[in-house]
Amino acid sequence: MFDLIQNASMKKYLEKAEEALGKKDLKTVVEQSSTAVHRTLNLVGNSITGRFYASSFRPFITSDMSGKNMVPDRSLTDGIEKMKTTLQFVAFGLNYADYVKFKRITVTPLFSLGSEEPVDFLGTKTVLDEKDTEFAIVYATDAVISIENRVCNIEKPFT
Repeated sequence: MFDLIQNASMKKYLEKAEEALGKKDLKTVVEQSSTAVHRTLNLVGNSITGRFYASSFRPFITSDMSGKNMVPDRSLTDGIEKMKTTLQFVAFGLNYADYVKFKRITVTPLFSLGSEEPVDFLGTKTVLDEKDTEFAIVYATDAVISIENRVCNIEKPFT
């Protein structure tokens, strides 16, 4: 199935995951599967929704109708982020429920600027079983293929 993936980096991550599955190295399976999905979404996501630079540390200021009682409020920022995510999943033909399951199993890779390899991972599930890791690699492969079919080139979407 990896033959359907044209992007060499994403194919490499998933091949490493498959190799790790054969060796029963379940932690590496979820790390490499997660890296493929997150890196793909990071590369193509803004081509659909554009960039939104609201800092996580700087909430919007809201007030009541009279302009008084100004208070920091993250609900607008959080709402925009959720809408972006929903729109991206719909546009890329991904099943959000499967993504939530995938996120419960896998980790979040942390990349340094300009790096293709993650420097660390957050949120590793403490107890991994082979069934979960098989789901992770299948979901990651399907997600990368689905996204690549829609954007043509993961590195330069819609070109």
